[in-house]
Amino acid sequence: MVHRVTLLLGAGVSVGAPTGLPLGPRVATDLYNQFIEGVGRDVLPGVDQHDLLAVADAVATADSIGTQLLQDALTQFPFDSADPNYGHRIISLLFAEKLITTALTINYDSCIERAAYRFSLTIQVCM
Repeated sequence: MVHRVTLLLGAGVSVGAPTGLPLGPRVATDLYNQFIEGVGRDVLPGVDQHDLLAVADAVATADSIGTQLLQDALTQFPFDSADPNYGHRIISLLFAEKLITTALTINYDSCIERAAYRFSLTIQVCM
């Protein structure tokens, strides 16, 4: 019998140094505050400012500048340039050794792919 392992990865894998990317609640709070400042009033009543999905949905639909603000907010964080940490490297090595063949991630960053590249590996990613 062959046992296969699939990793399910969230933002926690990208918090550790040197990556240092924020967790969802921080991204949500920053987006919430920027939107309120940009619009000049609280148009998000009842939205939990720490819930990234709720804030993103509310911002995208609350005002004409919402979608652009959402896109701009995501560029504040170095999702495509943050240095991969040891966790990303270990995951890449697990792929290299064929100990895992699938990893699912809900992250915006590309740290696992870039860590794999350092080991001359190519990992296919679907978002």
